[in-house]
Amino acid sequence: MSGSPSHNLSVADVLLVEDNDDDALFVRRDLEQGVEYAFVDEIELTRANSLAEAIDICSGSNFDAVFLDLGLPDSNGTETVDRFAEEGFDVPVIILTGLQDNEVALEAIQSGAQDYLVKSDTTPKTIVRTMRHAIERKRNERQVRRQRDQMEFFNNILRHDLLNGMEVIQVHSRMLADDLEGEHGENAETVLNWSENIVDLTQKVRNVLDTLTEEETPDIHKVVVADIVTELVDEAEAMRNGVSVSIDCASDIQVLADDLLLDVLRNLLVNAVEHTKPDPVSVEIAAERQGDTVEIVVADDGPGIPKERKEAIFNRGESGESSSGTGFGLFFVDLMVDTYGGAVHVEDNDPEGARFVLELDAA
Repeated sequence: MSGSPSHNLSVADVLLVEDNDDDALFVRRDLEQGVEYAFVDEIELTRANSLAEAIDICSGSNFDAVFLDLGLPDSNGTETVDRFAEEGFDVPVIILTGLQDNEVALEAIQSGAQDYLVKSDTTPKTIVRTMRHAIERKRNERQVRRQRDQMEFFNNILRHDLLNGMEVIQVHSRMLADDLEGEHGENAETVLNWSENIVDLTQKVRNVLDTLTEEETPDIHKVVVADIVTELVDEAEAMRNGVSVSIDCASDIQVLADDLLLDVLRNLLVNAVEHTKPDPVSVEIAAERQGDTVEIVVADDGPGIPKERKEAIFNRGESGESSSGTGFGLFFVDLMVDTYGGAVHVEDNDPEGARFVLELDAA
């Protein structure tokens, strides 16, 4: 639909929807006098006297911003915003009203308006500044929407094409590993192991993409920490020989999270087990309620993390202790904990190793 301004505007095309001639004159005057405060060289104003006329004009023209009066001959109140939004015009809308009503302002913004101005309070500076901020916010919304669409596209590729292809590779490599002996059998086993690693990483990427493209609030609910930790112990000890996991977690400790908390803690366990020296490794998982929060700690006795890397360890592309991996797991941990409204950091263990500390809201 209409309304996609360029990144560097020299002329701002603005639609004013106002049936009162005096009010329209004041807005035009403020916009003309506000050019000195503007981010553009010129503001071109088009006027519509009714909502129907505004919709008709927008259907054939692109605008950078719309000033919309709530009291029009054919529409009144926040219904005006709703009806305009239903047309799907991709343009920032700034509400104009003669009344100072915070409740109406909130309803208008919830209906899709970018901002709200009381006519008697407008000045050349405020009206131009409000328009600039509205255009910038709408531009950011478009960028986020494009990025979300791109991520959904790649998520679909991962979900269908890549995983289906890897399933075929796994089936045939497993058959070869069972039928072949000696070096050829070992090669088939290597292919099988790597395909399983790729599938595991793909699932992690999908989880992140699902989180990033989720427009609704995540399904946050009560999660019993002990249930998750117990489920992960056998997995961790099966990762390699010489791994021992101890638990210090009361059965009644609950946090506010979602089902992906299992993957969050699994990633920390994988980091502790796989990214340490080939010697026997001990991992401790502890959870303790501290007021309104719960502190969950995953500690190991590996080489630890250098001080200069602690700040960046959760960044995308960074990997864990002595790791040659993708670094995706810790990025996923940080992303999900932030989604839960919590925090995560890493510190030194005593006498050696690393302690990953999660702070989540108690349920």
